[in-house]
Amino acid sequence: MVNRGSARSFVKLTYATLSSWSGARRVIGRAEVTAQGDTPRFVVTNLPAEGFAGDPSDSAGRLEVAPLYEDFYCGRGERKNNLK
Repeated sequence: MVNRGSARSFVKLTYATLSSWSGARRVIGRAEVTAQGDTPRFVVTNLPAEGFAGDPSDSAGRLEVAPLYEDFYCGRGERKNNLK
């Protein structure tokens, strides 16, 4: 059996419902293909890609697609799992 590794890609898009949301939301998509199969994931966020006005940290970089998904949302889930 040949180990082909895995491939991961991120995408950002805008999505809006017909009536239940007040406006469009930013969606972060992650597509990963491994030997075990495909694992698409989506996160809907209202955090701005450009960061927050007056934030002294590098908030814009932290809120780009890959860091936002991997560090913020996945990190949050890991912390919740550790509390259980």
